[in-house]
Amino acid sequence: MRELAEAMGVDAARIVIEDEARNTFENAVYAGRIIRDRGWRHVVLVTDAFHMPRAAFVFTRLGIAVERCEVPRQPGVSRVAWLRSHLDERLRLFRSAALFAVGAHKPLVERVWRR
Repeated sequence: MRELAEAMGVDAARIVIEDEARNTFENAVYAGRIIRDRGWRHVVLVTDAFHMPRAAFVFTRLGIAVERCEVPRQPGVSRVAWLRSHLDERLRLFRSAALFAVGAHKPLVERVWRR
């Protein structure tokens, strides 16, 4: 991702890599710690177009305002494969909403953000 951002003209000094997360939720939590620690007010969230609704939902639920930058489907990816991924993402979005509804996110957020 760093190379892609740099190729698109983003100054290397402005790129921060979060490398602790194992999934979208953890990425939002760990990135949130970086965002909060640095006092950032403007964050660009870059991810696949089919993944953006869930990623943006998680960041927003954690109180992190993001500007969306969707990456379109890669050439050569079949519509069937894309549709399968799209449907899987919708199920994961529903699961994320359910986990937030029951407060499953709170222990990790409290542990990571209170470091």
